[in-house]
Amino acid sequence: MVNRLQAGDRKPEDYLKNPPVTTVLTEVDDGKPVPFSDGISVSGDLILVHRDREGNVKSSEKIENVITYIGLWQIAQLVAGLATAPFKYIQVGTGGRDPNNPSNLLPPDPKDVALVAFYKELAAVTSTVEVLNNADRGYQAIARFACTFDFNEEVHINEACISVDSQAVSGTPILNRRTFYDRVMQPLDFLEVVWEISFTRYPKDKIS
Repeated sequence: MVNRLQAGDRKPEDYLKNPPVTTVLTEVDDGKPVPFSDGISVSGDLILVHRDREGNVKSSEKIENVITYIGLWQIAQLVAGLATAPFKYIQVGTGGRDPNNPSNLLPPDPKDVALVAFYKELAAVTSTVEVLNNADRGYQAIARFACTFDFNEEVHINEACISVDSQAVSGTPILNRRTFYDRVMQPLDFLEVVWEISFTRYPKDKIS
């Protein structure tokens, strides 16, 4: 069993290399207004649990997410009211290997707009949660996407994404894309996919 990351391992500064800055005035204890730099990061974690037909865990892994540019654009469209369709599908595929060197993964790229080799998709069960006053991250608003894939044949799953519509809809935006080492799915195996997308204020915002 592999567990590479645990919740809370990463700090907001790990997500945001060049935070956008908005200058506002806040007050310190002596009553003097001071400028405050405010940035919001979008990040996330992908949890994969591979189970056999009896429900036994064959592998479990938590890996960092990669948000795409088209995903950020779709979020902006939603905030502005220019788009109304939410992200609702989880897709998995078989195109995570480098075709020029099959022993290596293709690193996910923010410019990605689709899976390399789509295999299957499901409508995700979605939920949201607030995290208040986390010691490392302060305030977070988290969107969760979850589904369980079943398989009727042997297939090597090594990439995944969240999308607005079915992959059958040309140009449907994807929020993210992640590659990972092959999950060799056997007939009647299951792959549980849970994705958490976190909106985090940086610098850390403590709620009293």
